[in-house]
Amino acid sequence: FDASEIKELYEQEIADSRKIIDDLSDEKAKFDATLVSLQDQLEDERRDRINAEKTVDDLSNKIDRLNDQLGNNEGELANLRLRIETLEDENARLKKDKRTLQDDIGRIRADLDEETCKRIQAEMKLQTAEEDCKFQINIYEAEIAELKAMLDRDRSIEMKDIWKGEISKAINEL
Repeated sequence: FDASEIKELYEQEIADSRKIIDDLSDEKAKFDATLVSLQDQLEDERRDRINAEKTVDDLSNKIDRLNDQLGNNEGELANLRLRIETLEDENARLKKDKRTLQDDIGRIRADLDEETCKRIQAEMKLQTAEEDCKFQINIYEAEIAELKAMLDRDRSIEMKDIWKGEISKAINEL
């Protein structure tokens, strides 16, 4: 029995086993490197997920704030629309009041013009009457002066009584 054959076989077997061990060590090293790389990637992914969750939370909070603001803006818009409607109603009422007042002003101006004409006519009549009265007074004063002059000439009692009656009549007319 030859031990060299067995030795060769075992050496071959050991060499094959060493080669397998070397190959497995190389594969293990590759797998370890891949594992480290995957662990790094996993850590990066975890950080990205945490950042993404934070971003999602921030965006969710922002959406909530924007929804609240939207609700507030819609409420304010409804209030503004109601205020606009109220102001439009008041504007229509004021326009109606303005037209009414303008019509009243037109009537009042016409009445004022009419009253002004009447007053001017009355003042003209008054002035004419005053001038007529002054004229009549002048005439009566002239008659009185004439009558007094006649009285002075006519000293008779009878004539005085007649002229006194005439003078009294003229004074009463004044």
